[in-house]
Amino acid sequence: TGLFREGMALVVGIVLRQAPQGMGLHRLEANVRIGNDTSAGLLRSLGFRRERTIRRMLWLADGLGGRSAWFDHDSFAVTREEWPAAPHAARTTPASARTPVTRAMP
Repeated sequence: TGLFREGMALVVGIVLRQAPQGMGLHRLEANVRIGNDTSAGLLRSLGFRRERTIRRMLWLADGLGGRSAWFDHDSFAVTREEWPAAPHAARTTPASARTPVTRAMP
């Protein structure tokens, strides 16, 4: 699991904990570029659930392969009532529902 996961768990706990011990937020979201399996796996291991794919969410200049383009992202979230949360399984999206870019990925 590692130190980074432990640190993220502490941060999420502080963010969702009621004030004055925490920030008192009800919901925490994170967006991950499709294909970034390491970051998505970290979020799932913390109990974040994948909610949706956001098409053309972020413009990255000199992105993949030196090209500038809009990139799709997966959105993950967890709420105060769910925290601490059990890990979620990796998504299994049928090939027919995937974008041309994600269809090309293994």
